Amino acid sequence: AWTGFGSAPKLGTVAGVCAGAATVSFPAFQVRHIVCTESTAGVSPVAWLLLFWVAAAWSTHGVVYNDPYQLLVNAICLPLTGLVLYRIHREHAFSVRSVFGCIGIVALSMAATVVGGVLVSAASVVLLSTLIGVYMVSRLATATLASGFSRRATMASSVAQILWLTHALAMNNAVVAVHAFVVIAWNSAAVLAASRRTPAL
Repeated sequence: AWTGFGSAPKLGTVAGVCAGAATVSFPAFQVRHIVCTESTAGVSPVAWLLLFWVAAAWSTHGVVYNDPYQLLVNAICLPLTGLVLYRIHREHAFSVRSVFGCIGIVALSMAATVVGGVLVSAASVVLLSTLIGVYMVSRLATATLASGFSRRATMASSVAQILWLTHALAMNNAVVAVHAFVVIAWNSAAVLAASRRTPAL
């Protein structure tokens, strides 16, 4: 059974606040990078569509379940992610199928997370995070250019996940801990794929 480090609630609170700030910096860095380079080359439309609906879903989850961490972080990330999508859409218009497909995937994942137990929730989070990672890395691997991809944003995401992992261990949250490991792995793969195509940005 998951026991975590429940004797350190103060550490969990501090880590949660820091993780929230670092999480917000992820889409903020990506927006800044796209504006500066005027390019979305190498940025996966599907991955960011999924991230947008994930932020919307977790914001709703934060309201319903009175979770201030999820509510505040995702409520701030939502418009920033929307700005990334807007810039992507200007260069590569989304298909209706991809938009509604992403909505359906996120809705099923959230339903499993809310209704299922710890194992079902963890499996759902892992599958969704893996799907985002696959689209992100495959876009970088196949794109002629990756000038729109921000490694600073991706590294900020990894720092956030390390802090979320600390928060999860202190607050006995296995699902958040598993999610952190998966995201860090896919972020590392994305940075590696991007490093083969563009100078550090």
